Amino acid sequence: MFTFNWKLVLFYLLFMPLLVSLGFWQLERAAYKQQLQAEFEARNQAKPMSMVQLLSRDDFAFITVGLHGSYDNARSFLLDNRTNGGRAGFEVITPFVLAEPATANNPGSPVFNVVLVNRGWLPMGADRQQLPEIPVEQGLKHISAVVDIPLKQAIVLKDEPMAGGWPKVIQRFDVLRMASQLDQPVFAHTLRLKKGSAGEMIIIWKPIIMRPEKHMAYAVQWFALAATLTVLFLFATIKRSKETISE
Repeated sequence: MFTFNWKLVLFYLLFMPLLVSLGFWQLERAAYKQQLQAEFEARNQAKPMSMVQLLSRDDFAFITVGLHGSYDNARSFLLDNRTNGGRAGFEVITPFVLAEPATANNPGSPVFNVVLVNRGWLPMGADRQQLPEIPVEQGLKHISAVVDIPLKQAIVLKDEPMAGGWPKVIQRFDVLRMASQLDQPVFAHTLRLKKGSAGEMIIIWKPIIMRPEKHMAYAVQWFALAATLTVLFLFATIKRSKETISE
């Protein structure tokens, strides 16, 4: 004989849909990350575009661009709180002055002659007051870099003002604030230098924070919790029914 326990049933009806929905949400995230990974790999292997070709597109993410120009060695930004192998350090963003200003083939398109290039990682010195020495790259260079559009913005506890000399330590990429320090038209996204290009440092970046496999593992965990909840609900219901019959 089945004995209705509304508290137990309500608990099950509240949490079971939640666990199942979380499992399917993780499956959707895994599919999305797989799509991003495939898109990145395809674009990473493609022939580099010129800036004019890039600007004719609506979608910039992960596009490899070929640039011709020179590094502004006197003015670099150090992106703080970047670790490599457990060691603290900075990512070095140096203005790259194009040999010819770039613009799209559209009337009214903005013209710029500087691209902010993330050259890679350098370790921190003995303390935070000792900034790393940034290698100098003289003369005109041909480089390849990937347009970096983060999937999400980093959390910043406090934005420090860009005071003092160069290099300037920053907590996040903010093109408007950085451009204000350069007094030149600047492209609206950073470009991450590809391995083998002039000015390369330690390249550690990856385009996707969490791989699809982790989302799949989380989905399995949520579905397993849903199955466990169902088993416990049935066990508690059957046990209560037997106790009622025995009485």
